[in-house]
Amino acid sequence: MLAHLRGGHSNHIAVYRGRVQGSDKICSQCRVEEDDLGHFLQRCEATEGRRSLAMGDAAPPLSILSRDPKKVVRFCWELGIA
Repeated sequence: MLAHLRGGHSNHIAVYRGRVQGSDKICSQCRVEEDDLGHFLQRCEATEGRRSLAMGDAAPPLSILSRDPKKVVRFCWELGIA
């Protein structure tokens, strides 16, 4: 899961699903903007509280994927995708 997120090839990211399946690229959680990695880990308002609790920051730097992957896994688990 972490490797897919780092590489931008995760089925949990709508922009990737849109490229592969031709589906909607808008975030299914907030329905506000395209769901890319930055949106998923930093900007989605619908998951802000769970992101903050799991990662200790509502908008962590993308380097958290390699710096502290356990927090990312915890966040994904909270969303039910891990």
